[in-house]
Amino acid sequence: MLVDRFGNSVQDYEIVKAGRVTCKYYSAQWLRGSVSLGLDTTSGCCAIVSMVYVDETAINQTEYITYEISNGSLVIWAKGNYVSGHLLDVSYQIVKAID
Repeated sequence: MLVDRFGNSVQDYEIVKAGRVTCKYYSAQWLRGSVSLGLDTTSGCCAIVSMVYVDETAINQTEYITYEISNGSLVIWAKGNYVSGHLLDVSYQIVKAID
């Protein structure tokens, strides 16, 4: 059974938005990608994020990815060792707990 970081079953969630974003060079340690979710509220939402394999991107230089949801936007941060021009594709699903 799959669970989220809070120990809740994935089956307790509905997918409210899904997509893909390209993270771009932000600094030598970070790539950043952002997308407006276009939702009335992101209260109770969390994200499932995953690196997408694309040839000649910074997937091998990436240690981990994390995200923030605020003000109706999803911001994805990738940590690693980067140089200007590095890119990383990330897929996301925004999920919300079912009451």
